[in-house]
Amino acid sequence: MPKPDERCLLDDRWLVVGQVVAGFGIRGAVRVRVILEQPEQLLAVPVWHIGAVETERAPVKLLSGRLQGTVLIAQLEGVVTRNQAESLVGQSLWLPRSQLPALTDGDEFYWCDLIGCRVQTETGEEIGAVVSMMATGANDVLVVNDDAGDERLLPLTAEVVRHVDVVERLIKVWLMPGL
Repeated sequence: MPKPDERCLLDDRWLVVGQVVAGFGIRGAVRVRVILEQPEQLLAVPVWHIGAVETERAPVKLLSGRLQGTVLIAQLEGVVTRNQAESLVGQSLWLPRSQLPALTDGDEFYWCDLIGCRVQTETGEEIGAVVSMMATGANDVLVVNDDAGDERLLPLTAEVVRHVDVVERLIKVWLMPGL
């Protein structure tokens, strides 16, 4: 099975909820691509944790922020120059699961809970593992790689995804013609 993106593995305490993608302006603000359905939820969290992997994350205080299109523009304590902001590019944004809204519906999942799950057809045929997710506007998409590294894109819809078991790390799908 291919290795999933290690920044998004299921963890009892921490989830990756975004990534610093660029500096913004000359005063050290950063642009953050958020992988929550409602990115503005992060603005209510006073302390973020930033790092390439969970073991290297460090707390940083959010001084101010705003939603601009699909990204957050954030000013972080101690980051006062564009060079400092650009040094954070590529770093993941981690939050304790306890600081995120509880999932109320059995059909709701945090993307990070799906990364690394095995994908099988309803008949048990192995398809691969979820290595990442994409938001397309119409619906989210599972990016699945098989053992040979071949990529398959599966829409995260009830028609295709028939069962998700995050505890067993298994997703059952129906492959409609063309997938």
